[in-house]
Amino acid sequence: MPKVILKKYVPNLGQEGDVVTVRDGYARNYLLPRKLAVPAKGNALKMIEQEKRSRDTRLQKEHSEAGALAARMKDVEVTVTKRADEDNTLYGAVSTSEIAHALVAAGFPKLNPDSIHIRAPIKRVGEHVVEVVLAKGITAELKVAVKAAV
Repeated sequence: MPKVILKKYVPNLGQEGDVVTVRDGYARNYLLPRKLAVPAKGNALKMIEQEKRSRDTRLQKEHSEAGALAARMKDVEVTVTKRADEDNTLYGAVSTSEIAHALVAAGFPKLNPDSIHIRAPIKRVGEHVVEVVLAKGITAELKVAVKAAV
């Protein structure tokens, strides 16, 4: 049975960088053709270690940048303008992409709208709080002011 080094997470097998022993056919017909693993020979172990170190440094840098961004977001309030009736009820709920565009307009880097979590649909004019996931384990509370368009 050959030993392979996983290049990506494989369910029920292991994480990226793990050295695992698998059956010959599984490695030859599934893992290797899909570039999920490489044979554990010669320089492959050194190459995987180097990739792991560079990935760890990149993740550490992204984590520190996300922490700084979260600290900046704590004191910011973004404004979204939508049409509303005379009772201050919006004609449509505020979407995560509208909040992401408002963040860009406020001078923040472009965020994926999927990283913005709205607890309950925003359907009224006023101030609301949403959660923004910036990195694994780092979230920020963002104040969103919804105003009626005239």
